[in-house]
Amino acid sequence: MAAFSIPVFLLVIFTLLSYSRVNSEPTQEKQALLDFLSQIPHENRLQWSSSTSVCNWVGVECDPTQSFVYSLRLPGVGLVGQIPVNTLGRLSQLRVLSLRSNRLTGSIPSDVFSNLKFLRSLYLQDNRFSGEFPPSLTRLTRLTRLDISSNNFTGPIPFSINNLTRLTGLFLQNNGFNGTLPSISLSNNGLVDFNVANNHLNGSIPSSLSKFPASSFSGNIDLCGAPLLPCTPFFPSSSPSPSPVLIPSDKKSKKLSTAAIVGIAIGSVVLLLILLLILYICLRKSKQRVKEAKRKPVATTATAVAGGEAGTSSSKEYDVMEGERNKKLVFVDGGMYSTFDLEDLLRASAEVLGKGSVGTSYKAVLEVGTTVVVKRLKDVVATRKEFELQMEVLGNMKHENVLPLRAFYYSKDEKLLVSEYMPAGSLSALLHGMYMFSGNEKPILVPLNYTSIMQTRNFFMSIDSSNLPDPPMPSYTFTLYHRDVFEKSNFKDYDSMLRARLARGHTRASYLASVFENGNNVKEGIVRGRATGLTTTHSAEGELVASFLIGSDFSRSYLLVDTGTDLVWWQCGPCSRCYKQIYHPIYNSTASKTFQKIDCTKDNSSCITEDPAFKCIEKMRYCRYDIPYASGIQSVGFMASEVITFTSDHKSQRIMFGCGKNQNGGKVMFSGAYSGIVGLSRRVNPNDPGGYSLPSQLNATLFAFCLPSFDSGESSILSFNKAPWPGARMAKLIPNYRLPQLHFVDLYTIFIDDKEVPVKPSWWQFGKNFNGGVIVDTGTIITHFPQDFYILFRDIFRSEVEDLQMVDNPIEDFDTCYQDIDGSEVYFPVVKLYFGSKSPGSMLFLAQERVVLLIGDQYCLAFKGWDKELTLLGSNQLQAVGLTFDTSENTLTFDLDACD
Repeated sequence: MAAFSIPVFLLVIFTLLSYSRVNSEPTQEKQALLDFLSQIPHENRLQWSSSTSVCNWVGVECDPTQSFVYSLRLPGVGLVGQIPVNTLGRLSQLRVLSLRSNRLTGSIPSDVFSNLKFLRSLYLQDNRFSGEFPPSLTRLTRLTRLDISSNNFTGPIPFSINNLTRLTGLFLQNNGFNGTLPSISLSNNGLVDFNVANNHLNGSIPSSLSKFPASSFSGNIDLCGAPLLPCTPFFPSSSPSPSPVLIPSDKKSKKLSTAAIVGIAIGSVVLLLILLLILYICLRKSKQRVKEAKRKPVATTATAVAGGEAGTSSSKEYDVMEGERNKKLVFVDGGMYSTFDLEDLLRASAEVLGKGSVGTSYKAVLEVGTTVVVKRLKDVVATRKEFELQMEVLGNMKHENVLPLRAFYYSKDEKLLVSEYMPAGSLSALLHGMYMFSGNEKPILVPLNYTSIMQTRNFFMSIDSSNLPDPPMPSYTFTLYHRDVFEKSNFKDYDSMLRARLARGHTRASYLASVFENGNNVKEGIVRGRATGLTTTHSAEGELVASFLIGSDFSRSYLLVDTGTDLVWWQCGPCSRCYKQIYHPIYNSTASKTFQKIDCTKDNSSCITEDPAFKCIEKMRYCRYDIPYASGIQSVGFMASEVITFTSDHKSQRIMFGCGKNQNGGKVMFSGAYSGIVGLSRRVNPNDPGGYSLPSQLNATLFAFCLPSFDSGESSILSFNKAPWPGARMAKLIPNYRLPQLHFVDLYTIFIDDKEVPVKPSWWQFGKNFNGGVIVDTGTIITHFPQDFYILFRDIFRSEVEDLQMVDNPIEDFDTCYQDIDGSEVYFPVVKLYFGSKSPGSMLFLAQERVVLLIGDQYCLAFKGWDKELTLLGSNQLQAVGLTFDTSENTLTFDLDACD
């Protein structure tokens, strides 16, 4: 019995000791972290309490037995100043340390890394560290990833970096390192990521590093050798020196004659008089400039706002403004902000904040110390009364997320808006999580913030859809909105609306896939004489809504926009089978003086009889259309013509349209928010006058629109035959004669941060049956990749996310989601799409807001894979991007700043 009780006793003791070990915590390392936090300034949201276990603190992860701190991840938490000595160096068992994207300065204390013998991953990028390369780093022989990029380190890169034999990634770019680049030849040859771009390195690139791309070495103007340009020899090639030319000396000295001496004297006097005359003229002009400077403001004042761009002015512009000085600024809210007048505004110092499609914004600092934003509108054609009505609407908009309008100014030549100034970045950057640029063009990553996103979405849900104003805009332009502005009232909250949006995108993608799989062509892409294998089912899952003025009475209508369909149709009263419209009454053809029926027996172009959806009813003499859509809705009517009016300058254009008489025959009722659908499919042949799409009927080989941000509620523009913005990034449009109405582009490669995703050319190219390829489709929400490529893309993305734990049960239809438990600021990798080549001019930059999507409390990768050869670039990636389609030049340009 005793022999049996001893093992039982030992087992109990061992169990108790194990239990005690599991439920303990590393108290010494806990105190080290408390000392670190107490000695360095930080944001209030980083709160560590001594009463809770260190293993439960934000950013801290312990080993499974909770005996030591395994990782410390504190990215972007507002740490300021130098790392305190004798703090982090006491975490002797630490494996991962991430302090990136803070404001840490100075040199790194030697004790921090000399004691961290087990450290494997170190991330210190995007700080302000200075000094030479920390020698203690070269003693961390277990390091596999080292990133000290985007700091202020100087001096040479030490050869002792070869001690880090386990490195797989070394990132030293965007610093001030100088000298020659040491030969880095690690024993296991496992270095797969390397970057020293934008330093001051010189000399030749060692052969051991020549395998890396040129982008890893760019920005070092004195660096040469593969993969950069070859080095030139230091010594020039030897060649025989030319023999010196011997000039024979004239032993006889010659004296100047009297005439020569007199000529020299007279010439000197004349030259002196000319110099004095030039000096007198210069002094006179200088005095005139001083007088003029006293008389008028200098060019860096806000006078340039009303007379031209900041930093430039002219006497003519000044005279114009002198004539306008007698006119007044009109203040909103009864003048409660009227602490300054136009005179003060013109004297203020001005700074250009940015340029958009409707004008240029300036930061103006008044003499009284007040700072405002002045927006100088361009291409505005409106009467004073119309302009004041629009300003009244803007002035009545009151919300915590909208900068209030203070005042406005109207004259024949100038229209100015004066609003509050928001410091610390632009609203666009805060909404979209984009890179902001400082004066030296060094990118600063703006984090995603759960609270900010939810505030923006709550504002979006509060927008009054029944009173949407048209902003001032260029000619030949319609107003665009995102469709959720009109449909949000159908949902209980933003998340349910977002899921419905994703479901629409899934329906759209499935429709396009079925077209490819069945070998069908869609009706909207008909080219005369090339209509084969047509389908009679169409897609109507557009995400944009266009505002139109129709007929002689300028009836307002909202039409759903679809870049993949051709027909333009709207409900046409009187009709007994039309659905009820919410925002505007149904267009009445009998009340419009500009409505015309089209006799299809006399006008063959009014009825494309090759398409079974269209049929000329000779007895009735009209062309009947009957179009069912993949979503279950249906429209039946006849072709007619009517005048549409552009909202900015009231120019009109007659077009053919479908006069919808029956929209109740389908399985699903069309939304009452819209009057119909406007097709913007590609105009394939500029010389072909046929086609029902709006670009075809307006004879527009070029049309441009800006995709409104999903959450902003802002209106945007749709412009024909005019590019409202320059379009900084360009892709080539590739004709596909099997599907000519769709917009295929030449996607070349993709990077996640600075890591290229391996690509097979067949993933982006057409197959032998013109299947595959890459389509820009605004009706698709989430970008779809072929499954094999998506797996590579997804795995690299996961490896680049350092500081968040991937959830085990992601949101439905997503496989890569991360949960933001404390609602703090988070960072995700950026994605770069290159079209045609790897040149900077062909790169579309996707910031975090376009890469991940917040659904509930999870940030999910907003890309997906499917078992198709086709790639779809969706609107989630293209929101707030200006797109210009030029079918005559076969180009598509992108502009990230177009929607600001």
